[in-house]
Amino acid sequence: MSRIGRRLIAIPSGVEIALDGPRITVRGPRGELSRSVPAVIQVRVDDAQDLRDALRADSALVAEYEALKLRLAEEHGDDIAAYTAGKRTFVARVLAITRVELGRR
Repeated sequence: MSRIGRRLIAIPSGVEIALDGPRITVRGPRGELSRSVPAVIQVRVDDAQDLRDALRADSALVAEYEALKLRLAEEHGDDIAAYTAGKRTFVARVLAITRVELGRR
């Protein structure tokens, strides 16, 4: 997902976004487009949609993620930073698998 102002922009399957400093490059089935973005504009690609789609497609991943979240909640209680850090390895692994399957990034 991406945003214009406060509006999210869905990045279609098969489209690759590359950020290199102020330069953004978008590659897809129709070709490639590169532009420089002024420093006052923040450009960010959010992985939440890829994670959500991967979880929707694989019930085993859902079960694994839920078990991880329960374990982390028990271990870390109110320490949100530790809870979030504990999920990073799982999220990175799922995103790596998803991108290989989709041929992205």
